Parts: sequence; C-alpha cells; structure tokens
Amino acid sequence: MRLKNLGLRWLVSSMSLCVVILFLIFYFAFKYAWTHEKQAREARYLQRMETERVETLLEMKGAEMTSALADYAAWNDMAAFIRSPDDTFKTDSMNLHALISVGLNGFFMYDPDFKLVWGLRYDYRTQSTIGFDDLDFHLRKILQETSEMQEETVQPILRFLVINGSPYLVASSRVCNSQGYQCHSGYMIFLQEIRQSFIQEIEKATGLILSVLVESSLEPLTYPTLEDNISYIEKHGYRDDMYVLIRIHHDVQLPSFLDWEEVSALVGFSVLMFMINLYVVNYLVSPIRSANQVLEKFKISGGKMPKANTFLSKEMRAFSQTINSIVDQLEKSRQELQWQSEHDPLTRIANRRRLEKDILRFIEECHYPHMLLFLADIDHFKQYNDHYGHMEGDFVLQKISRAFSQFPFDEEMSVARFGGEEFCIVLASDHELDGSRYAEQLVRLIESLNIPHACSPTQPILTISVGGIVIEHPDAEDYLQFFHEADSVLYQAKALGRARFVVQPFTKNSD
Repeated sequence: MRLKNLGLRWLVSSMSLCVVILFLIFYFAFKYAWTHEKQAREARYLQRMETERVETLLEMKGAEMTSALADYAAWNDMAAFIRSPDDTFKTDSMNLHALISVGLNGFFMYDPDFKLVWGLRYDYRTQSTIGFDDLDFHLRKILQETSEMQEETVQPILRFLVINGSPYLVASSRVCNSQGYQCHSGYMIFLQEIRQSFIQEIEKATGLILSVLVESSLEPLTYPTLEDNISYIEKHGYRDDMYVLIRIHHDVQLPSFLDWEEVSALVGFSVLMFMINLYVVNYLVSPIRSANQVLEKFKISGGKMPKANTFLSKEMRAFSQTINSIVDQLEKSRQELQWQSEHDPLTRIANRRRLEKDILRFIEECHYPHMLLFLADIDHFKQYNDHYGHMEGDFVLQKISRAFSQFPFDEEMSVARFGGEEFCIVLASDHELDGSRYAEQLVRLIESLNIPHACSPTQPILTISVGGIVIEHPDAEDYLQFFHEADSVLYQAKALGRARFVVQPFTKNSD
C-alpha cells in the first residue's frame, strides 16, 4: 500500500510538472505568435512615424532656405547689381548681418558667364569671415546644374553637399526680375552647414536623438551599426562621391521577448502552480472522509487564480492605453506639421501647396463649372517697407490677409499668399460669376482699410492691383496656364496705373 502510494505520489508530481511545462509552452507560443509580434509591429510602426517626422522637418528646413533664396533671386535690384556691382547695395542688402540672420555659411553671386560677382563665407566657430577658394570645384558643379534649369520662372533647387568631410545644405537659383520671371541675369548660391545647432532644433521638435555621418559612396554603402532602435535617413551628395546619413535613435523601443521581471514572475508562478497542483492532487487521493474538506480548500484557494489572470489582463490594458496615448500624440504632431506645410507662417493663410490642392479639389472633386482666379499685388509695397520698416510691412500683410479671408462669398473660396506681396483669391461656384464685380470689390476692400502710404505715387493710402480670369468648365490640365494668364492680366492692370483691376475670360492654349 505504501509502495502504491509512493508510486502515485511520483505520478502526481510528474503530472503536475507536465502541467507546468505545458503552461510554459503555451505561454511562450502565445507570446511569440501574438503578443510579442504585435508589440514589435506597433513599435516598428511608431519608429517609422518618428523617422517620417525627422524627414518632414528636414524638408521644412530646406523649404525655409529655398524660400529665402527665392526672395533674393526674384529681385530687380539684385539683377541690376550683378550687371553693375554697387558698393552701396552691397553694404545695405548683402552684408554679414544678412547672411547670419538666415543662418547661412556662404552667399555667392555669379553673372551669366559663371564669373563671380560677389561672395561671402562665414565660420560660426571662429565667428569670422573666411576664404572660399576651396569651394570653387564644388560651386562650379552647382552652377553647371543650375544653368540647365529653365529660364522662365524662379525655381530654386536644394541639394546636400559634403565639403572637407562636413555636410552642408546648398540651394541655388537663377536670378530673375521681381515678378520671378526672365531668369537670365545670373546665378545665386546659398550654403548652410549642418551644424550641431541645426540638429538640436530638430531634436527639440521631435524629442529624438540625432547624429550626422558622412560616408563614401565609392564602395557599397554599409551603415556603421545594425543596432535595434536605430534608423538612418540617406541623402546623396551633390554629384559627389559621399553620402550624408542622418542617424536616428528612436524614442520608441522594440520590445524584448523576455525581461528579468517577467522571468522571475514566470519562475515564481510555475513553482506556485506546481505546488498547488501537487497539493490539490495529493488531497484528491486522500481518504474519502476528507474529500469534502479538500474540495472546500480547493474552492477557497482556487479564487486566487482568477485574480492572477485579471492582473495580467490589467497590464495588457495599461500597455494598450499607453500605446494609444503615444499614437494620439504622434497624430497631433502630424496634423500640426501638415498644417505648417500648407500655410504661410506670417499671414497664416494658405500657401501655394494648399492653393493647388484647393483648386484641384474644386475641379476634380466638386466639379464646379464656373471659377474666378484673381492675382492681387500690393502697389508700391517695396517703397512702403523702405519707408515704414519691415515690421510694419509684415503687419500690413497680416491685415490684408485677414481682409481677403473675410471676403463675402457664400460658395467655395480659397485665399493664399502667392509670394512676397502677391495674393491669390479663387472663387468657385455652380452659378455664373461676374468677374469684374468681384475684382472691384477686392480693390475697394483694401482701399477701405485706409492704410496710409506716404510714398505711393498712386494714392496716399495702400492700394492693390488685381488681374483676374473667368474660367468656364475648368480643366486640371490647365492649372499652370491659369496663373500664367492671370499674371499677364495683372501686369496689364499695373501698366494702366495700378489701384485698378483687369478681368478677361480664360483662353485655353491649344498647344
């Protein structure tokens, strides 16, 4: 009897051990196939979102640089300076302060024959100007590519460049007139080193740790590390033999399969489960007399298991809530960056990118048969800035933007800052629109603001010239031609003496 009982105890122990082993097998299988893989997918998704945030900010930094270059390149005075250099213009408009104010390391101008007209290079480490003979090889390549661009409108290009082992952003453009056309007066190049302060701005905006590496492209690209939770953004050099790598240390970490706390919990739980199984089964083989007591104790002690299961489920719910919170924060950041990419930072109205989306939506989604497109230019705005100052000029741009945004129109409307002191207003409707009436309302709307302009040869107050086209059954393929014709009509309004409007029907170019 004792041998039988001893053999049964060993059998019970083996069965209890098998139960624990099966539990561990099912636990690890479930964790690997479902929980861990799901967490890893979510973490990788969030890491991709972090990488996209860095790429978006890099694009925004580049857009700021090309926007500043476009402002300089589309300037009649700049074209005149290249043709006939003037020390006064150089001192007033192209001094060291102008270069530092936009964070540049270099500013270079060339005539149409690639002859250097003026250049300036600044070293932020020594806080002094330095020579740029060592840049001649790189600048020649940049000029060569820029010369291949079309000459019709100002169109800056942005590239990465490696100089003496240091990464730079370089923007180049043809020099045009103040309307951004006739781009054959020469060339301009902006140079900005990707310094630590540049990286720190992106780190502050994203909450990530970044570093910049330079790698040779003469051999297959091999990343310095293949660590988890690190990604790279690869940027090719400017027709060069170097790569610029942006290394991202992700804030969101890939989950480990097991950590020490989980291992300790599993060991403790397995031992407890083994002991409970052994204890319960031993009681089941006790005399019939004590069977009821065993069942009562099992009933009492059995209440602990649901509590353990509930605790684990609670952790998963907490983890899910944390993930949802992170996703919500990333979505808010994405929406904010999306808004910034489609709006002018000064006036807070739409920029060209958003304007294009709105016009294409009016045409392709809403199918409006009637559309008016106005280009409005502030008359003698340069004189206003020179007389009242750029701060007051910015205030006027904001005030006019608000006035345009509140223009009374009951159907679809889009208002955008088209560049400098030029605005675009688009009206779309299912009903026929009187272009002259709305153009006159725009002119009178700005006159009603009564903004003094002592230097205007037109009127003692700030005025606008409006060029508009009436588009019947618009076609998205004619998008660029809309603006070309509207700009031509705006030129007619200016030629007639400004502070007036000219509106004509849109004529589709058969070519």
